[in-house]
Amino acid sequence: MGESPSDLESASETLLGFARLYSGVIRVGSTVACVFPKYNNEFEPTHPRNKSHVVNATVDALYTMMDVISLQ
Repeated sequence: MGESPSDLESASETLLGFARLYSGVIRVGSTVACVFPKYNNEFEPTHPRNKSHVVNATVDALYTMMDVISLQ
């Protein structure tokens, strides 16, 4: 089914990220900085080349992913 332009305008963006937390705590409601693939470590986060590749987002939900290893 096709979406009308008004449906597309009212749709909100969802950022889905995968990360490994090595230490600390993250909770629903926390604000996190999302760094996109084209981010360049040679420049500061506020540099014009990096500004569009860093987005602050609020954590709405948390999920656990577990890898199942077969020992055969």
